[in-house]
Amino acid sequence: MSTKIKCLNQAEHNKKLTLLLINQGGYNDWVLTIAFYSALHFVCHKLFPLEISGSGKKFENFPEYASYIKEQKNKYIDKHKILSNLIL
Repeated sequence: MSTKIKCLNQAEHNKKLTLLLINQGGYNDWVLTIAFYSALHFVCHKLFPLEISGSGKKFENFPEYASYIKEQKNKYIDKHKILSNLIL
């Protein structure tokens, strides 16, 4: 199964759990957390594969892209920050 499909499946799975918890009530902290990660998976599904214009570099999935960015910066960068920078 491709990483793109895995991202979509995980996003949908998290979305279903978010809705289940909303309907059950009492778990708003988990609703926010799971919805956040669902959104990240939906974003990755939409963004990848990604080609950086002018560079000829193509990344099939977010882990490939994140590794590339970390190598370029030669330091640890949080994956959430990498994705945020990609979106903004």
